[in-house]
Amino acid sequence: EWRSRPYFNSDNGLDRKIVDCRTFLSISTARMLRRFGQTLKDGLGRPCVIQTWYSSPVWRQTSRLTLSELAKGGIDIVAQVTDYAPPRLQRAPGGTANFSIAAANLRKLLFVQELDHRTWRSQSIAGWDYTAYPKDAAEFQAQIMRDVGVTLASGANGFYYYDMFGSWYHDPEAMKIIRTTFQMADWAAAHRGKVPRTEFAVFMDEPDRLHCEGMANGGAAMKSLRTSGLTPDIFMLEDILNPALPEYKLYLFFSPLTISPEQLKAIQQKACRPGNVVMIIGPTGICGPFKAAKPVFAAFGLQIEDVFSPPDSNVVAFAENKQHPLLDNCRGRLGTTGVQIQDDQVFYLHHPVWAHISNSDAVVLGHWLGTSEPGLVCKSSGGYTLIYSPQIAGVSAQLLSNAARLAGIEPSAQPGNVVYVGQGIAVGHRLGDPIRLNFPCKMRFFEPFSGRRLGSDRSVELNCSPGECQAILYEIAD
Repeated sequence: EWRSRPYFNSDNGLDRKIVDCRTFLSISTARMLRRFGQTLKDGLGRPCVIQTWYSSPVWRQTSRLTLSELAKGGIDIVAQVTDYAPPRLQRAPGGTANFSIAAANLRKLLFVQELDHRTWRSQSIAGWDYTAYPKDAAEFQAQIMRDVGVTLASGANGFYYYDMFGSWYHDPEAMKIIRTTFQMADWAAAHRGKVPRTEFAVFMDEPDRLHCEGMANGGAAMKSLRTSGLTPDIFMLEDILNPALPEYKLYLFFSPLTISPEQLKAIQQKACRPGNVVMIIGPTGICGPFKAAKPVFAAFGLQIEDVFSPPDSNVVAFAENKQHPLLDNCRGRLGTTGVQIQDDQVFYLHHPVWAHISNSDAVVLGHWLGTSEPGLVCKSSGGYTLIYSPQIAGVSAQLLSNAARLAGIEPSAQPGNVVYVGQGIAVGHRLGDPIRLNFPCKMRFFEPFSGRRLGSDRSVELNCSPGECQAILYEIAD
């Protein structure tokens, strides 16, 4: 029954039964773990911490427990394994920070990344070649420095290595790399909150996984996020209501299927401020009290009509020969997911619903491929800019970079490489052009392996070839 339809709303009948069943499984299991953790603490009678897993709205495979329930006591740490496994390859964007880390921080939960990365010593298991075995220490270092650097820069509280055979890391070269990452973690902990933070917030609707499978969730856009030159703080949609939520300049909402009137009002009050940019990407409102996207976008002055059937095309193409700051260097198709080639045919991510955009004053930035139907638009009013596309995960790294600049944010680097900067950790994993890191003020730089000072400036160029990674430590210069 769960796979019989693209999504289930909150109406009575089969929809409500399926959603209620999945909600019960998500909340009751988390509640059971909390009570077990608290019982264990009480029974031990001494300070201890309890860790659990499987609570990520970013990676749908592991989104089994409600994070808000886990945060009510009894659980101290939530861990998440690194994405399997092509993202781990040397010429790939990485698979760590695959969690709503900012949401955990907001709830006083510790997030720890699990690194079960193979080494050149790892036993090759039949059928598991895709786990990205490095051929030597250099490849292992590129993978580890990228994935640890991204984890720490994103605000994680730490990480641990999981050696499934007890022999993967039993090597001097491997241990040298691992010890360096421990030093990076110490540096990040010492500089947490002491360097400028990101101005880019991403919101994912955690309950969407209770209503559908594969139609929502920004996890499908992580490749674009990781190569945008920006470091996102990833929250859950409900966090827009939290008074402790920091202010940002660029707000990105992925598929807010269950958005409520209270959340919509909070977005208007907190995000829609002069100079800010608000992006809403993907299906919206259809599984919540609004029942449709139309009333949600009416609040922003954008006229749309919900279309509860597949579009003629499943991917949006950027408008050609159109001049607009948001289109600078944007070419081809929107998004970086869902493309498959079978029997000489190209297939994209399936969209069971979409929206007809009819605003005459909205600027059309892209059309559904092969049609004249708008698929990406922007509209400025009240001093802020709204960007909307009904395409699932419909963002590209360049579009995000352009949106950040429109919001007054200087990206840490040009899009195209994996670059994360935060908590005193800056990491660049080169996939394309050379990497130059930019900072909002003058910084002192240090080499993580030796601790050697590298000078001070507002920018620094990394010395790495394609497929290689370089991390640096930084602090504000006096």
